[in-house]
Amino acid sequence: MATTEAPTGGDRLPRISRWIRAFVDNPFTKLTVGLILIVTSSLESYYSFHDDLNHIRVRVHHGVMILGFINVLAALPNLIEGLEHFLAFREKVPHLRRLRPARKSSRS
Repeated sequence: MATTEAPTGGDRLPRISRWIRAFVDNPFTKLTVGLILIVTSSLESYYSFHDDLNHIRVRVHHGVMILGFINVLAALPNLIEGLEHFLAFREKVPHLRRLRPARKSSRS
């Protein structure tokens, strides 16, 4: 009779580490974080635009906006690749073909 042992702390840590890495490296996470950074830094830039322009200041929100753009750009290749895979898969599966957008007829 085999006994099952409860997972030890040594077994849980690699699993938690893999989960955290998968969450952080997920393209949707990067896209969401990037968009949040862009929106919040844009609001801050909007409210301090004239003061920054008059005093020629570069503040933290300018760097946060750049970081947001980098996160969005980092997420785009994976999202585009996933969309390409989905479109190829849709062509292969018969019941998904009807999801294709309707083509306009050339009749007038």
